[in-house]
Amino acid sequence: MAIWTLCHTPDWASRASGMFIRNPPFKHTGRFWHNASTQESQTSGDSPNLHQKNFTGTGGPDQVAIGIEVDDPAGSQRYTVTSIMVDCSVKGKNAGQSSPFQGGGRMLCTISGPPNAAVVGLIDEDGNLRHYSTLGPLDLFRDSTLPNKISEYELTIVATVQENATGNFFDFSIDPEMDVDNNP
Repeated sequence: MAIWTLCHTPDWASRASGMFIRNPPFKHTGRFWHNASTQESQTSGDSPNLHQKNFTGTGGPDQVAIGIEVDDPAGSQRYTVTSIMVDCSVKGKNAGQSSPFQGGGRMLCTISGPPNAAVVGLIDEDGNLRHYSTLGPLDLFRDSTLPNKISEYELTIVATVQENATGNFFDFSIDPEMDVDNNP
């Protein structure tokens, strides 16, 4: 089982804009997917084909976490992530359900809450250690209307961060895509 973290870095210099940092040309260090097992990373615009919970093939099912970059926890931190929200919907006609997420036996189109207590350290494609506040990992559930096919989803991610020096709050948002492989 692999945990894929969808990583984003708030554009702190332009925090009033609510944007995340864009990837530099030919790199994916601002917005990317990171595999905790293999340390592989790929651009956020190229979603890995994530395997749903009942996948029995090589590597088993995947889980997804949402990561918002923070400063090194051992140093002075400019801001703290106070909440992460993920809203999911179908991309066009490319899924038969609105979300691959479930909880309590029902579909979850919106998941939100404070990040996990532990900050996660990840190595980016340049070999740099980066730190992320995360929500998840979340299980992915099969879209039974598209057996043996890929379901495509639109996510909206909103992170609320609090500036440590002033106590002011800022929201950052983005709408990446996520694909889920429904093969058993």
